[in-house]
Amino acid sequence: MKNGCFWCLIDDDNVIGTVAIRIIDNVNRTVELKRMFVLPEYQGNGYGRLLLERAIEKSREQHYHKMCLDTRKQFSVAQHLYRSVGFQETDRYNDNEHAELYFEMVL
Repeated sequence: MKNGCFWCLIDDDNVIGTVAIRIIDNVNRTVELKRMFVLPEYQGNGYGRLLLERAIEKSREQHYHKMCLDTRKQFSVAQHLYRSVGFQETDRYNDNEHAELYFEMVL
């Protein structure tokens, strides 16, 4: 992993979900979760959790210590997923003008 990684979940040659991580602080070994998405018709089948767990697993393998993410209040299902794997709400850590909530997890 140089500056990050990107994964696609594929069903019958169609991309049905994505997730990425990017390094935001190499000194403190912090990555940011990005591009977490599952097509609506595939939601509710555990694919989001699968993608999230993959990103966490790979971050740990690369010896990162913390993962951050930002999201919007409207994505309540995603927030529940983030909390269920150990993310906790935190203060703003970036300048994303569209984000409303911020989470972090110690890896």
